[in-house]
Amino acid sequence: MTHAKSMPPLSFLDDEGRPAGLIIDLWREWEGATGIPVCFRLTEWQNTFTLIENGGADVIGGLFYSPERAMKLAFAGAFVEYSGSYFASRHLAVRKVRSEIDEPLAVVMGDYAVDYLRDNERDVRVDYYPSAEALFYALERGSVSFFLMDTALAEWKLEQMGERSRFLWMDRAYERDLQPAVQRGRDQLVMLINEGFQNIPAERKEEIISSWIPQEGESSLRLWDILGLGAAALLVGFAMFIFTRMSRRPKLI
Repeated sequence: MTHAKSMPPLSFLDDEGRPAGLIIDLWREWEGATGIPVCFRLTEWQNTFTLIENGGADVIGGLFYSPERAMKLAFAGAFVEYSGSYFASRHLAVRKVRSEIDEPLAVVMGDYAVDYLRDNERDVRVDYYPSAEALFYALERGSVSFFLMDTALAEWKLEQMGERSRFLWMDRAYERDLQPAVQRGRDQLVMLINEGFQNIPAERKEEIISSWIPQEGESSLRLWDILGLGAAALLVGFAMFIFTRMSRRPKLI
């Protein structure tokens, strides 16, 4: 099984160089359900497609379906919902709605975000980066202030880099199912993959998913949270102002 080596929380190499993440845990569960050993081969995301083409791997652990990908890949059943979102630096996010931001939008080459923008937002200026690591390196240096990426990956990396307070979630672009995929024509392998995941109890799947992806409201502070807190502060301040003025009025005897 191949997947990305730096795409937390889906898949990554931990501090000791071992595969870890949501995709890894789900496939380990599949291994237990089928009795078929799974070898993990994590690499740059772009290389996963090459490995499938040249026989270096049997399956990409999980990705979004697209018509372009389906020209070369056969997809198994969905096993987890995943989303992609727009993020912007605080100075952009608190002053503008997403459609008014004129900064270039950073995306990772080979990511589903590229297909999404091509099909839905052709007028957006896009800067392409070879990997998520390259994009976040540019972000840390101040070259990126607006980007579209898998929601959980972006929040994971922003937290890790200490940038969560500087960048805000703005809007969800898409929410779709992740599906394993193999080389076209390998229909028996698709059936085997589906059978294995069907044999994993739903409660166990949910336990694994929730351990890696926080529930809505548990992740980073959103733009509307900021605005809501600001509005609340203004209301409290206004109430205190009125109370102070009333307390200073002369009393009638």
